[in-house]
Amino acid sequence: MTNWFALLPLSLSLSLVPSVSVPPVASALDSSPCSASFADWIDEAGQAARARYPGATIRDYLYVGCKPIPSLDKEYVYKLWIREGGRHFGAYVTVRVDPATGRSEGASVERVDAATAPAYEKWRDLAAATARAAYPAMTVVDLRPCLCEATAGGEGALTFKVWLQGGGASKLTDVTIRYRMDTERVTSTDVVVIRSW
Repeated sequence: MTNWFALLPLSLSLSLVPSVSVPPVASALDSSPCSASFADWIDEAGQAARARYPGATIRDYLYVGCKPIPSLDKEYVYKLWIREGGRHFGAYVTVRVDPATGRSEGASVERVDAATAPAYEKWRDLAAATARAAYPAMTVVDLRPCLCEATAGGEGALTFKVWLQGGGASKLTDVTIRYRMDTERVTSTDVVVIRSW
């Protein structure tokens, strides 16, 4: 039996979601175009956070997602849980990467507060809402960022792997959100079932 989480690029975040055994993985999932390139930049995100908070310890991180930007660069966003002295807090770290060269163009760090959290989480929330709208009798069990792409025409696309359960059934879906990068206006959403069991 295969662990469902092995199908997705893993963040090292702690999760309360139980593991589920499913039948052997279909070959279509083995060749999934889901990018694990976010893992290439976690060290840089950690270095940026340690530079901003030199006495702090990074306790955990969550890969929030990738955002294409009009220059055809990509920004990989991480949420880090940090302990400094007796305080615990979160920080968003954004690493900007030039996909043509594969090199980082720098990182920025923002402490989590009520103003920063919604901006970073809105795409995840929209992916979950899109999956729930497509399958209203099911519940979103887990959601992981997968791909981000930009077109020369100024449109961005974000794809999330979304695991749904309900009525004794499960579905693994790709939820893609397309939007105008200059205004962040959503132009379309798609839900594609990758596997049902």
